[in-house]
Amino acid sequence: MISENKISTLVSSQLPFFVRNDHENFVAFLEAYYEWMEQTQGVVNVAKSMKDQLDLDKTDIFVQQFYNNFLPLIPQNVLVDKNLLVKNIKDFYKSRGTEKSVRFLMRILFNDEVEFYYPKKDILRASDGKWFVEDSIKISEVYINGVLDNRIQTANLLVSRRIIGLTSEAAATVEKLDTYYESGVLVRELKISQQTKDFSSGEYISTTYLENGNEITIEALLFAGGISSVKIVSPGEGYQVGETVTITGDGSGAVVIISSVSTGSLSGIGVINGGSGFQNNSQVLVSGGGGSGANGLVNLVIDDGSIHPNSYNIVSSTISLESSSLLNKASYTNLNSRNVNSTIASAMNYFTYANTGPIGSISLTNLGSNYTGTPTFSIVANTRVRALGILGRMQIINGGSGYSVGDILKFNNVLGGYGSGANARVKAVNTSSSSVITEVEFTASGGHIIGGSGYDQNFLPTVEVLSANGVNANIIVTSVLGFGERLASVGSKAGAILSLSITSRGSGYSTAPTLNLTNIGSGTAQATATVITGSYKYQGRFLNDDGMVSSYNFLQDRDYYQPFSYVLKLKHSLEKYKSILNKLIHPAGMKMFGEYVIEKDTTPINASLKNITVNVANLTIKVLMINTSTGTGNFVPNEVVYQGATLNTATFKASVVSWNNSTGKLELLDYIGTANTGTIRGVTSEANRTVITVV
Repeated sequence: MISENKISTLVSSQLPFFVRNDHENFVAFLEAYYEWMEQTQGVVNVAKSMKDQLDLDKTDIFVQQFYNNFLPLIPQNVLVDKNLLVKNIKDFYKSRGTEKSVRFLMRILFNDEVEFYYPKKDILRASDGKWFVEDSIKISEVYINGVLDNRIQTANLLVSRRIIGLTSEAAATVEKLDTYYESGVLVRELKISQQTKDFSSGEYISTTYLENGNEITIEALLFAGGISSVKIVSPGEGYQVGETVTITGDGSGAVVIISSVSTGSLSGIGVINGGSGFQNNSQVLVSGGGGSGANGLVNLVIDDGSIHPNSYNIVSSTISLESSSLLNKASYTNLNSRNVNSTIASAMNYFTYANTGPIGSISLTNLGSNYTGTPTFSIVANTRVRALGILGRMQIINGGSGYSVGDILKFNNVLGGYGSGANARVKAVNTSSSSVITEVEFTASGGHIIGGSGYDQNFLPTVEVLSANGVNANIIVTSVLGFGERLASVGSKAGAILSLSITSRGSGYSTAPTLNLTNIGSGTAQATATVITGSYKYQGRFLNDDGMVSSYNFLQDRDYYQPFSYVLKLKHSLEKYKSILNKLIHPAGMKMFGEYVIEKDTTPINASLKNITVNVANLTIKVLMINTSTGTGNFVPNEVVYQGATLNTATFKASVVSWNNSTGKLELLDYIGTANTGTIRGVTSEANRTVITVV
């Protein structure tokens, strides 16, 4: 800005009278001199406006000097207002070496964003894992100034406050509140930190705060006595994942399940009860237990006749098949051809079911795999024998007294039972001990198989001992032939409990509850529980993968993976930025690396590129040419180098085509075409492929 007060107008009034009077030319010279000095770019005007020239918004002669002085290393072609940049450059210089300064520089110079990566974050360091153990307490009743208030928002007032145990005098800071239901009971769990010592079970916690100048007291009752952990004492076997453990104690609501069990092959099959009517080499079927592939055979039966007869003559003929046959027929379908004097019994066909008895032992022919629990076993007995329903085994529950050898056993059908023809007797008694029945046996009955027929394993008859003097005997039928076996897996550890999970901790347990595992699996597993007293510590965990050799970590080296390196992720080559970064903001003692960020161009080539002149000079193209000598259309690989724009193909169908904006060229690879000559005239789309047309 230039002052309007001119010195030239004041010269005559400032000179002495004799000078004005005697030296008029000198006065005129001085006035002319000052008029010249007062011109727009004159020294006087400049001197008068010097204060304004120090203001960047007002100066008109020192702009470049401002740039040279305050922006000596900043390129002249910045993308922002340089006057505004000069005014704020002090903040930039104060922050040099920080991420903020790099981001600022990239924006004003290139309008680019930059990402930072520090390799030291991924350097493998021994024992560097961040281990975290979370503590918590549960509360039930909440009071404000002594008044019960169980609203969730009231319990939320404890968050970020220091709480004190009124009995234990323990202290902790509440980090957050979790609310959820356990077995239908609302639970409020406070996650705590900076705990001084443990809280006491069932005590009240307290905290105070000011609200509108009034002191507010919050108290809460600790919700103690839940299960904190379980321990397996004996794993047992034959247990299944998901089975629930029975819990007994003075509390309630706790739930523990089997979360994992061992897997394995079967080791053997034991015989608990051999049933009756089986033969050697009968197949053993294995089902359930979570695994597959196991099977076995019966390798020993007790065929000495001590349980039931060793062999049976079984009628194989079926009268119903001869229902339309004449009595004087020469031959029958399933009867013996006899004369008119033959009886029906002698005309029947029979087969002998021999070497039979209860199962003594079983061998596994295949152990199977991946069994987690106890499978079930069954024997494939003779289907014809099983269908006949012959009684095969009895058991003496109570031998009574006063009985004699030969006393008759009578079989009475129960409701739903329908068998007949079974007969038995007392085989032996202990005469030295009140004539107690010690053995019984099935006997023959005229016209019937020993053991009768038509009986059902599910509706076995009762046994009545007919005796003149005997009393109190209790004898039962346990099976018909081909049934009654009870088998179990032995020697296998499949289904051993590996872990138990607490799905609900419950509450109110003053002492550790009992975990009962006898009613599931093998019943031999044992486990114990501990209860929460005061605060509960969760299982610790790592917050990240630091220090873990299997994670994304690297050994330290001298250049990249070391504590004093950093990486700039840029859209252009680092060389474009490196010089400016080093001069202005690169921190001393650090090593800089760059990563070139490639942004995929998703813009497809379409019909708008038609009639584009394509420069393919000196471009090597790999071509699949048709073999014109055969005319079969078989493709023969061939590599051709083209000079200039003339090509010896008519139409190319390219699998890879991209337009390079920086070079103004179409980049072509992998064509299929027919023989011809021409030049490229346009690009179109065809069936999801790009077609380069040559005419």
